[in-house]
Amino acid sequence: MITEAIGGYFGLELQQHENNNPHSNAYAVNSGRNALHCILESLQPAKVLIPRLLCEVILEPLKKLNIPYEFYSISESFRPELETLKSGTFLLYINYFGVCDSIVEELAERYPTQIIIDNTQAFFSEPIPKIPTFYSARKFFGVPDGAYFYGVDYDLSALPQDISWNRCSHLLKRIDLSPEEGYQDFQENDKCISTLQPARMAKLSTAILHSVDFKAARQARMGNYQYLHSALRETNLLKDFLPDNSAGISYPYLTDRGSILRNDLIEKKIFIPRFWPRADNFSGPESAEKEFAEDILHLPVDQRYKVHKMKE
Repeated sequence: MITEAIGGYFGLELQQHENNNPHSNAYAVNSGRNALHCILESLQPAKVLIPRLLCEVILEPLKKLNIPYEFYSISESFRPELETLKSGTFLLYINYFGVCDSIVEELAERYPTQIIIDNTQAFFSEPIPKIPTFYSARKFFGVPDGAYFYGVDYDLSALPQDISWNRCSHLLKRIDLSPEEGYQDFQENDKCISTLQPARMAKLSTAILHSVDFKAARQARMGNYQYLHSALRETNLLKDFLPDNSAGISYPYLTDRGSILRNDLIEKKIFIPRFWPRADNFSGPESAEKEFAEDILHLPVDQRYKVHKMKE
C-alpha cells in the first residue's frame, strides 16, 4: 500500500549528507533548552549549580521542573570556582565559545556522576561517554530549531514530533531579501522557541540538517578561527587562555574597548551577537562575568566565510 504521495508539486530539494552528522546517534529534539529539560527530567537532581555567565534560557527548564538551583562564579580562565558537590547536586558547565574542551574533560573526571555539559556553543566537540551533554543545531546552521543530547536513558518515542515550517521566514528572507529584513522574524522565532514543549526534532529541520556537509563546515570554522587567532592573539586579552585551534561558535576577542568596537563593527555590517546581555543580573559590578559579557567580541568564524573574508 502506498503511504506517501507520488507526483504533484515539488518541495525543497536538499542534498543528503546523512552519514556526515556527528550527532547521528544522539537523541534529537526541538531546542537546546528542551534537550536540557529531557536530561533534567531523567536525572531528577536535588539541585543544580549553574554559572553566573549564562543565557537566561537555561533557567527555563529548571523552573518548569521545579528544580532548585544556585549560581557559581567562574575564574578568568573560565573554570568553576567551587570545590566539592553534595550528594544529589549536579554541576552544569558551559563549554564557552567551544574552546573549553580541556576544562570539560577535567570536570568530567572530577565529577563523573554529577555533571551536565552545555555544548550549545561547541557543536563539534565530542560528548564524553556517559556524561549528560546537549547541543544546539540552530546556533551553527540555518535551521529553524533543533538540538541533540546524550548521556541519559530517555524514551524519545513518548514525545510528539514537532513541526517547523512556520518558523522559517527569517531563513527565507535572509536569502530573498537581506539579513536586516529577516531580523525581526528571527527575533519572533526566538520568542516562539521559548514556548515550545519538548518534542522530537521536526522533519523539516532534520531534512535541512541532513543536507549540511558537516565535515566541510568544521574545517571552515577551524581555518577561520586559526587565521583570526594568528592575526589577533597579541592584542586579545584572552590570548593565554585560547587554544590554537577550534571549531566553536566564534572567535572570542576580549578588549577593554568592547562596546566601542562592537558599534564600529555593526556600522560596517559585521553583526556580532551578545551572548549574555543580562549577565550583570547574576554577578557583581566588578566581576569577571560582567567584564566578559560587556567586552568579549564574538567574531564570526562560521562556514559561510572563507579565510579571505577574515582578512577583509
